[in-house]
Amino acid sequence: QALDADDDNSKLSKDQRYDMLLASAHFHKEEFGDAEEASKRCREAIKINSKNPRAIAQYADLLWKHHDDVNLADKYYRQAMKMDHNNAVHILEYAQFQIEGRKNIGMGEHYLQMAMKKDPSNADVLLAHARFYKEHKKNDKKAYEYYKKAVDRHADDAELHMEFAEFVSQDMRQFREVEKGRMLTNSSVAEEHLVKAVEANPREPSYIVALANYLGETGRKKEARALYNQALGYDEYNADTLGAFAVFLEEQMKDYDEAEQMYLRAVRAAPNQNGILYNVALFYDEKKKDYEQADDFYLRALEANPKDSTMNEAYADFLAYKMNNTALAQNYYSAAESGKSVIPLSKPKKGRPANLRQDAVDLEQDPLSSSSDDSSEDESESGESSSLVSSRSSRSETSSGSTASTESSSTSGSGPRDKRKRLNKMIASAKEEEKKQKKLQRRDSEKSCTIS
Repeated sequence: QALDADDDNSKLSKDQRYDMLLASAHFHKEEFGDAEEASKRCREAIKINSKNPRAIAQYADLLWKHHDDVNLADKYYRQAMKMDHNNAVHILEYAQFQIEGRKNIGMGEHYLQMAMKKDPSNADVLLAHARFYKEHKKNDKKAYEYYKKAVDRHADDAELHMEFAEFVSQDMRQFREVEKGRMLTNSSVAEEHLVKAVEANPREPSYIVALANYLGETGRKKEARALYNQALGYDEYNADTLGAFAVFLEEQMKDYDEAEQMYLRAVRAAPNQNGILYNVALFYDEKKKDYEQADDFYLRALEANPKDSTMNEAYADFLAYKMNNTALAQNYYSAAESGKSVIPLSKPKKGRPANLRQDAVDLEQDPLSSSSDDSSEDESESGESSSLVSSRSSRSETSSGSTASTESSSTSGSGPRDKRKRLNKMIASAKEEEKKQKKLQRRDSEKSCTIS
């Protein structure tokens, strides 16, 4: 409104308008995902002051990440660094562009070191080094060293404490270190920084839930339960909190009735969140043995994210081993293997489990031929908030790298291809049995004809 009210540039100074345009560009990109509008604001800011590198660097970021113009982005990043060659942040941004945009790890490392020389105490530079050593160098010891320096300088950054805790708990399981006369382990360090994250932002449910998940996993169930309730006190309709609490009640407390109520509250809060729907399906399948409800929730989860290989495989297992519907299961195993989705030719009648249908199904066309809008929708639907130490990583994380946890007769750890082989054997065996029965029937009919 302030920018619109100052169309004639009479109320705001050039510097004020410049700052407001950059703030507006950031807002449009982060809150609305509107890269076009953000780019427009950046270009306007550059016109106002072409000698200030801030808008140039911000526009370079948009050119690379949202417009896929790597070469032009490179030009703008270099211009920003040339204008302010002592600014570690601009050098750091260019280093990240080289690593992620150009895929030039060596050049990225070179500019990371340059940024460190310019400002060795900058928390963002330290954090970038930690991530670089973790993801690209696979050097956990060096990554830990830089993470530690970053959190020490940014003690009030809750998100940074969360990231450090996740790194220590997942990547440094063998960590042991003596500090100031006390033994530190990966568990003690992770808990310390989870607590610091909550202290830095005490009313944010996701941080409280991450700590609750961790305490539940380490057997401190009473404390964990209190924290889940505390998180719900801040936001009783938060689907991620409700879903995490439900998993805790199911897996740690074995209170299936209360877990069911919590799951259903989570579904009401986020009816299209595929991770929650999938967890509910597994709950009804494995714990409640209510296969009609399980079938409904598997299908709802797949409707929200039809190309998820983990969910397609889990549903195929369910159909094959729980519902004895091997024909339909084959389609979902194919979907799990190919990354395509199973699309029914006709919608099931209301109130009738879809897996009982015998109508034909087809595999959707190659996702590469679908529109970009559809693919972005799939990606946004599949996204869900995940806590630091999930008490059900095989369930709540439904990315391509995760593995579904089912209580079927399948071998643990086997993939879709192995399941297909077993399924083909089952089908071949059934066909063989059918042939035998028909042969016997023919013999009986021949005997009856001879007698008559």
